[in-house]
Amino acid sequence: WRGRSVSAGKAVLSVGILAGLLTLIWAYGSARIQSTDARIRAAEKQTIAVIQGNISQSVKWDEKFRTDTVITYAGLSQAAGKEDPDLIVWPETAIPFYFKYNIEWTKMVLEAMRSVDTWFLAGSPSVEIERYADTYYNSAYLVTPEGDIKGRYDKAHLVPFGEYVPMKQWLPFV
Repeated sequence: WRGRSVSAGKAVLSVGILAGLLTLIWAYGSARIQSTDARIRAAEKQTIAVIQGNISQSVKWDEKFRTDTVITYAGLSQAAGKEDPDLIVWPETAIPFYFKYNIEWTKMVLEAMRSVDTWFLAGSPSVEIERYADTYYNSAYLVTPEGDIKGRYDKAHLVPFGEYVPMKQWLPFV
């Protein structure tokens, strides 16, 4: 380095240490992969049905098409239910209203899910109503075969310009 000579012994030792470290990393990685593969083979298998309604964004949030959207997902879930899946997954924001807040529509969706008699994971917008400012979320709801809402997960990082407008006060036209 920088005009200093390195002896052959130090060069060989350095290359040997590097090769040894790379070998240890490779061996550890291989062992972890084999361990993970063995655990996967031994794990209980689950059948999951993924529903894709192909609802156009231009009509997805139009109230006139809300019933059609719910009927589409319910029908596809009924068809998938014939295969007796352990879980049916609907897409993000598949439910085109504020789930749990619009009671009539929520009952309709839960009844459709209950009729399939399996677990559901479904996406919907949600809102936390607060005193000074409401907080909106892109959420996923876990629904039991009995039609009970078991849990909710709120998306942690929304997509800029898709799910929120950054710097909204300076970009009101967006």
